[in-house]
Amino acid sequence: MKAKIARKAAVLLGLGCLMSPPPSEGSPNACQDCAAQASRGPAVLLPATPLFQDEPVDINITPETSQLLERLRSPGRPGILFGHHASTLYGLEEKQSGGRTLWRNDGIQNTDRSDVKTGAGSHAALLGLDIEDMIRAPFDPKTKSDEEELRRNAVAAARRGQVVTISWHAHDPVNPSWNYREYADRVKAQQVEKRSRCDAVLRDSQVRKNYIQSLSDMGAFFKSLRDEHNRPIPILFRPFHEQTGDWFWWGKGHCSETDYAELWRLTVKTLRDDLDVHNLLYVYSPNQKRDTAADYYQGYPGDRYVDVFALDAYHDLDTQAGAVKTGKELGWMVREARGRGKVAALAETGLEAFRTGPSGGGRTGEPNPKWFSQNLGLALESDPDARDLAYIMVWRNGSETHHYFPAPWQKDILEDFALFRSRHEVLLLDDWLASQARCQP
Repeated sequence: MKAKIARKAAVLLGLGCLMSPPPSEGSPNACQDCAAQASRGPAVLLPATPLFQDEPVDINITPETSQLLERLRSPGRPGILFGHHASTLYGLEEKQSGGRTLWRNDGIQNTDRSDVKTGAGSHAALLGLDIEDMIRAPFDPKTKSDEEELRRNAVAAARRGQVVTISWHAHDPVNPSWNYREYADRVKAQQVEKRSRCDAVLRDSQVRKNYIQSLSDMGAFFKSLRDEHNRPIPILFRPFHEQTGDWFWWGKGHCSETDYAELWRLTVKTLRDDLDVHNLLYVYSPNQKRDTAADYYQGYPGDRYVDVFALDAYHDLDTQAGAVKTGKELGWMVREARGRGKVAALAETGLEAFRTGPSGGGRTGEPNPKWFSQNLGLALESDPDARDLAYIMVWRNGSETHHYFPAPWQKDILEDFALFRSRHEVLLLDDWLASQARCQP
């Protein structure tokens, strides 16, 4: 026990200025301020709520992954990391000949480009990726290019200093040619009989064998993610998200709570114990509901299998009344996470094309160019603990009608994003790197 406490103290001290506020204005040496903070002793290191109430899911995580975990759950974080899904893979641009199109990072062109960098001057601090198309069993050779693209972007992100999160829109384990939601859609349309995919993975020997093979492919991929010093790249892994909704095969109405929890535990134990993958932090991320607090633990696998408490929240944030509700739910989640020694995050959010109305195929409602400051910002202001989120990630920029970060031509929304950042200490990559550079020898 004493050795464990000593190790944690060493990690905590190793965070340097991440545990301290920014240096005072006009200070000739930022590190002097940090040293002064440290010299005050236990008051800096012992917050009112114990910092380390829970071990990570994987007690053998790599030093780099452990360091990321402690940085994210430290009460001395310099702000909220801003993330954008698929930010460096593709984005929006105006053609010189007129019209608008999608740019792509093909490994040769646009390798250090993102709409966040174009519009805000710096990359997002957190890059979202998805392992969906790479993982199928039986293995599909066509997915090799997806694996290479995913690895290239994850490695480049780590080289820049970005935090990387990878979600998994898992293909149907019974019929791998179906994507993550075809089964649920076909059940709703009464085109197929209901057969729980979770039950099949857990109790059908062939389906389980194929699923374990998918995890084996995934594990090999995660272990292949190395930085320029050949160190494993830490990954925030977010499988089986939004299970409180009914649109995925692992969601409500298609998978019992007991089976969902067992599927999660099987996934963790296989990656961690059988495949020796030790660079993952596991993110639990239900969808926002009418009563998020009542539904949040639907299928919860237990504290020993979760590192990050997160929430996916979209439609309530369309309105200011919904933003207030969302803020109170985020505050509740932060307190739950804090009490269990977990990180807290808003793992997915955004307003599609910055217009109100039903999502899917492009929104046609009224524009909302102040969504960041007046909706998302209002949520953070509605509960004091909501401001203690470690990160917020908006969804991808896939087209002119399906994007969640302002397009380069949406100058008014970019100005509102800048206002949101300044009001709520929201960090882009340059901010995140600067906060870590303080007090470095």
